[in-house]
Amino acid sequence: MSRVAPLATDIILQAQNVSKRFGGIQAVDNASLQVGRGKITGVIGPNGSGKSTMFNLITGLEKPDSGQIIYKGKNIAGKPSHIVNRMGMGRTFQLTRLFGTMTVLENMTVVTKENFGGAEALARELLANLGLSRLSNEYASNLSYGQQKLVEFLRLSMIESDLILLDEPFAGVNPVMEKKLLEQIDAWIIEGKTILLTDHEMAIMMELCESIFVFDYGSVIAHGTPAEVREDRRVMEAYFGS
Repeated sequence: MSRVAPLATDIILQAQNVSKRFGGIQAVDNASLQVGRGKITGVIGPNGSGKSTMFNLITGLEKPDSGQIIYKGKNIAGKPSHIVNRMGMGRTFQLTRLFGTMTVLENMTVVTKENFGGAEALARELLANLGLSRLSNEYASNLSYGQQKLVEFLRLSMIESDLILLDEPFAGVNPVMEKKLLEQIDAWIIEGKTILLTDHEMAIMMELCESIFVFDYGSVIAHGTPAEVREDRRVMEAYFGS
């Protein structure tokens, strides 16, 4: 893995001039962003603006055509997802990726290299903390959509993730599950973890994020605090065409 100049101690991730094309579609166009350590950073934009593609590039599911993605002082652009994960980066997806024919407990323990006894104890503790112990032996396919998202959240706590990317975690969940997801995000921040978040729930994004990057047509068109982004003319044009 190529070495680059170390990041400032308060920056854990920096994407520099990243581009990705799929055939005739420029999904990400010379986009740059940075994520402060221990903070919640947001990425917003209209559907098809390149947010999920950028997440896939950062986590190694896609390889950028150009640019650098610097994580903990190393350029990880193009590195496979399992290598990026081992470096301490975890994520969720718009559509949950649980193993439907495995129980909740099995879904929790399968991602860790710890001995089964230790992993099971941790999984049961995490489930109990959010009142989900009753679901331990339930098959994942039998869970509600919100419950599946919550289990996917908790599964991230089974591995040592310093940076967590959350791709539309609040989409399609009811207020009860939304509250539980927010509680888990709060717990991660208290633990010192860093979060990169994208979602269409603007009220939540504006409340949670300390800084926000706005994508449109694959490019970053604005960046700032929630208040600054809310007043940016380019953001209004991207969302409302005016």
